[in-house]
Amino acid sequence: MLKRDWNKDKDRIEETFKHITSHKVPIWLITHPEGTRLAKDKLKKSHEWAKKNDLPIFNNVLLPRSQGFIATIQGIGNVIDAVYGKK
Repeated sequence: MLKRDWNKDKDRIEETFKHITSHKVPIWLITHPEGTRLAKDKLKKSHEWAKKNDLPIFNNVLLPRSQGFIATIQGIGNVIDAVYGKK
């Protein structure tokens, strides 16, 4: 289980990706870039971040975060066949 705190989770995530790549574990990985459950306080922070960075305001999801996606590509990018996305 993760703590939802990058500083606490980073090493565990990197170890997991090393295991997957070194043991050639076949996987399908699905990620949700909003990164967490929608709550009023998190939505407020998402809106503040969006306004500060001139990004769109979403009301039903949080602004997507890229740190997890970047860590995933860095961790297993050399063994994946494809990355699919949807607009």
